[in-house]
Amino acid sequence: MNNTKLLSQADVAKILGSTVPSLNTLRHQGRLDIPYIKFGNRIRYREEDIEQWIESNIVNHKTTGDKNVK
Repeated sequence: MNNTKLLSQADVAKILGSTVPSLNTLRHQGRLDIPYIKFGNRIRYREEDIEQWIESNIVNHKTTGDKNVK
């Protein structure tokens, strides 16, 4: 078996600068597309999934060259 590190909801909330209740809400609404593991009433996330989710959600805005754009 590989050395997959499982993170708690509190760990993930801290990494993402969020809260556990916010993660719960987003997950229940289907707006948080990070795979998770559920056993009993516990939710865990694989560290590699969190890293991939962060990488896939990086947004690079293109500038127009006009510094007066508001």
